[in-house]
Amino acid sequence: FKCNVKIYDFREGDKANVHARGMLKLQRNKTTGKCLAVVRDTVTGNTKFTVGISEQTIIGPVRLTDPSKKKPNGAGDFSIRAQESEKYGVERFLFVVERKDGQPLHKAMEDLKKSAK
Repeated sequence: FKCNVKIYDFREGDKANVHARGMLKLQRNKTTGKCLAVVRDTVTGNTKFTVGISEQTIIGPVRLTDPSKKKPNGAGDFSIRAQESEKYGVERFLFVVERKDGQPLHKAMEDLKKSAK
């Protein structure tokens, strides 16, 4: 699954900070079976965010917003609790995508979580 995404983190309390933005790709390692969510910069292709999806990953419900002046197509978002780095431990990340990608992305992540090793 691929889509454009903006990811926020909550490292400083309840204040959301933009952590990464770009093209999100969900992938599975063919040999180990580990699942990853990887965000790459759309211009340079550099990796901006990588987090493993496992059975312990907590994926929140999807919230869909109606179209507005800022987002004419609306938006969808959901949060996950996962560990990106050992330095910070388990964190909460908010994934914000276009409204049309909200449910399909959520379902794809849930499917990866179920099949994760």
